[in-house]
Amino acid sequence: MASGAYGFNAADADIERLVQRIKNVNFRIRLGQQDWILKCHRPGSVKNLGFSQGLEELLVNAGFPVAKLQISQNGQALVQHGEMFFTLHDWVPGQQITIDQRDKTLERHPDLTQELGAALGRLHRLGEPLLTSASAPIDGRWLLTGPRRTVTSIRRGRPPQVFKAARLRVRPRKSEFDQWILSELPRLYRVANRLADETSVALLDSDDVVVAHNDLNWENLIFGPTFRLRALLDFDNATPLPRALDVGAAVAVLVGSATARIDQFLASYASESGHHVDRDLVTLGMRWKCARSMLWSIDSYLSGRIADSRMVANWCRHLDDCLKAIAD
Repeated sequence: MASGAYGFNAADADIERLVQRIKNVNFRIRLGQQDWILKCHRPGSVKNLGFSQGLEELLVNAGFPVAKLQISQNGQALVQHGEMFFTLHDWVPGQQITIDQRDKTLERHPDLTQELGAALGRLHRLGEPLLTSASAPIDGRWLLTGPRRTVTSIRRGRPPQVFKAARLRVRPRKSEFDQWILSELPRLYRVANRLADETSVALLDSDDVVVAHNDLNWENLIFGPTFRLRALLDFDNATPLPRALDVGAAVAVLVGSATARIDQFLASYASESGHHVDRDLVTLGMRWKCARSMLWSIDSYLSGRIADSRMVANWCRHLDDCLKAIAD
């Protein structure tokens, strides 16, 4: 087994397969008083791991709360076993919430909004050394037209998964989520077109770039008993992004559309990062995150790539609430 590359004897360790939510298969390894998480990576997903692991190492050295990446016995962080690849991280004990618990949690812990804004600001500041002059330029137009490309996938499909939305319409037994998708897809198509138009592209400053986590959600945050941040998890998708898009994406997921909370989050972010982000650009980033994530989730669901459809339905509805609240 892949765990052997890290010095574990599978017969001595307690290995538990964790609940599969979307597509990732992970294992919790217990040995004595220590715990780790063994993450599985498909061949097509490993190309970015060099960058993400460099970011994780930088953050660990700076004392930023992450799950420390472990090194195998041959000195490598990435281990191959058969066709699959694996990484091992420290297990961080604590509590997590889902997006539907966000508002009540922020009400009970009013300082958490500011702490999260500061954490994002610190992450962006610490990641600056990875943004070299040799880095490829960021194509803002490509990013903003991403949701429209997903629309094309939903409408037309890719062989053999063709005509996904059409097949859903003729499905004899539709779930509540199926009905929601059919009802809301036309509006989401319009949002995707709006993001891709020249006005939105002109707003975005593609030169103000940060190293983004690029999958910042409540499932990737671990908190202590008093809801202080203990760890930010899962940097596999880390990549350079325009600052406005990443800050707006974080606001949409972590804060929602409440104006007072957005103000607190952004003030704390600016204090820690040293950068103020224009509210119109934050709104653009929120709209981009909501549309991109919902359309991607719908496309994945219609393609059979979702392990927990209830979780995805809950995710989409809360992002949609945010998207409707910031519509103008």
